[in-house]
Amino acid sequence: MKKTAFAIILGAMFILGTTAAMTDVPENITFENSKGAVAFPHKAHQELGYTCKTCHHNVEGDNDTPDQKCHDCHTADSDVTAKDAFHGNCSGCHKDYKKEHKDTTAPTSCSKCHEKE
Repeated sequence: MKKTAFAIILGAMFILGTTAAMTDVPENITFENSKGAVAFPHKAHQELGYTCKTCHHNVEGDNDTPDQKCHDCHTADSDVTAKDAFHGNCSGCHKDYKKEHKDTTAPTSCSKCHEKE
């Protein structure tokens, strides 16, 4: 009985913590670059179950708010540039998502992400 009550309390804490963390994130983020702005639906990705650590590999816990921007470390001079990081992480994940879910909504082509004005 004690184990069941503990599990219920732990589950409730997780749900409340996850919901609270999701309300603190921006709805959308736009990354500006020379190839065209990239709109990133941040909150939608979190609602799909991705955590901060999915993209922000330098945070301590899954619900920590990352203080650093990608470009703080991923510079043109670094071993992994911002372009490499985004393309490897974003398009790689989108390609895997399409295969796994048979879903074509995750963009993988240049023009679907980089919006030219």
